[in-house]
Amino acid sequence: YQQAKIYRDSGHRGEFTVSYNGYTLPGEQNIVILEWFDDAIMSPGRQGNNIPKEAMEAGAKYRPLLESQRIEFYETVDPSLMGD
Repeated sequence: YQQAKIYRDSGHRGEFTVSYNGYTLPGEQNIVILEWFDDAIMSPGRQGNNIPKEAMEAGAKYRPLLESQRIEFYETVDPSLMGD
């Protein structure tokens, strides 16, 4: 949450949610999900982009706690384009 908040507050990303599934919901258990709501996917490593030092520090703080990580991309459907 802290790293995502830094990215959002510095204008690098838009709004986001963080959720956790322990064992009460279907699907993968003991997983934290960070979901961004942006119009375009932009690499933080893109040319000319200056990643906030605070974001890197926040990421380094929690990196030792990670067992694994992955990224998935979804496109939000505009209901007005779906028809009946």
